[in-house]
Amino acid sequence: MTRVRWLFAAAAVVICVVTVWSGLAPQRLFEHDIFFLLDNGYRVTQGQVPHRDFSSAIGPAMYVIEAVGLKVSGMRPEGVAYANSLFGVLLALWAYWVSRNGLAGIYTLLLVVAPFAIGWGALNYSYGMLYNRFGYALLGIVLLECVTGELGVSTGAACVLLASLKMSYAVAAVPFVLFSWPFQRRRLGGLAIGGVVAAVVVLAYLRFDVGDMYRDLTLAGRSRAWSFREMLSVGFGVGSVLEAVPLLLLGVLVGGRRAIGLAVLTFAVGGFLIATNHQPSGEPLVGYAALAMVSGVAWKKASLGAGRRPGGLPHIALAGICVAPLMVQSIVSVGGAAIERRGGGIVFEPVSQSVTTETGGPAYQAVVDDGLDLLRRRTGPQDGVRTMDMLNPFNYLLRRPSPFGGMATAAWNYMFSEQAHIPPDRYFGTARFVMQRKYDPKAGDYTIENPNIAGLEQLYGPTLRERYALIEETAHWRLYGLNARADST
Repeated sequence: MTRVRWLFAAAAVVICVVTVWSGLAPQRLFEHDIFFLLDNGYRVTQGQVPHRDFSSAIGPAMYVIEAVGLKVSGMRPEGVAYANSLFGVLLALWAYWVSRNGLAGIYTLLLVVAPFAIGWGALNYSYGMLYNRFGYALLGIVLLECVTGELGVSTGAACVLLASLKMSYAVAAVPFVLFSWPFQRRRLGGLAIGGVVAAVVVLAYLRFDVGDMYRDLTLAGRSRAWSFREMLSVGFGVGSVLEAVPLLLLGVLVGGRRAIGLAVLTFAVGGFLIATNHQPSGEPLVGYAALAMVSGVAWKKASLGAGRRPGGLPHIALAGICVAPLMVQSIVSVGGAAIERRGGGIVFEPVSQSVTTETGGPAYQAVVDDGLDLLRRRTGPQDGVRTMDMLNPFNYLLRRPSPFGGMATAAWNYMFSEQAHIPPDRYFGTARFVMQRKYDPKAGDYTIENPNIAGLEQLYGPTLRERYALIEETAHWRLYGLNARADST
């Protein structure tokens, strides 16, 4: 092994060990999003298949990742950290193999494992929108190979995996694939081979039921039209522009139209993703593009065209400025979570940004505890439940069978809307019991939650009261049972 490989391996081991040892970071932002990962990963561990057995606005990949983490951890919440470490190091090895650059691998690993939502602050620990981190990592691999690679096998496989993760990232990959034009026959063959192999794996997992996945993603796309317009008006801010400036300067310094074109393309694609994510700033792709520009492999293959091969201090300094923002934030976040290690379980800390976050903190803990007590009191150990709330914590926490049907998450005008939603039969599915959240700002619930609750009530409330009977009501929940079961309770 060369010294660079040893350094890469040592750094990767340290990062993974620290991440696993730290376990689940205390939740400070988008706190109840942790149940998006735990509930749906738990469904998959029971054999449920996304899109076929429950509706999802993103592809199946994220749920499989979390299911593996839960299995490895013995179904503990720390399985999220286990999954990040395991799949993060696989993506890091992939990025290293494509670029022959150890820093690209470490950049990828930190991107995946750091426990904060991109753009929201390194110490605002959160696993909200974790799929965006995996999406950026896979898209970074596409970027690296399109600039430094040759065969395109990785690009083909990564594009399919992006489509099975979140479709907007697959769309964002297309400009980078086109950037590698003109295509050599060998590269086209590689793209096809990688794409076909990955597609067969994904489709086999979905039992080749493409129709359900297409229906769910179409509904999500129609629902997100409103939120896309909203995010477009606030995204792509000053911070993102400042991140792109050093990359553009690096492209100019390197010289050649392709280097400058790569900088502009990276900035544009990053802006598109910010507009489609709940992400105010941060462009991880800037770091990947900078590393591609200074890569010896890129110049050996003349992938960037005519220009001055980088290697001097100005090139290294600008590349460092491009890579540093995400690297530093990720190191601070991983290190901070280790220092603040709480041990096992889920810890909801006081909400750090109440204007932007959903339900969290001690108030949400009280809501969950109230619901757990109600279910233990009025239902049996095999009685799974559907929750009319944005997320469902109960089946996982009680280790009960998850009913078929429902949605992976219920975010109004983002995952479902008045114009685009699954029908009541698919929503309630096989659920014999339904927990309806009683939203009350006076009890500590945040106003941003109200549209989700109101949307569920508008679309599914009438069917709930037609098919189910009220069993008991508490401060935070109404428990309903199917009419026949309710009569016998």
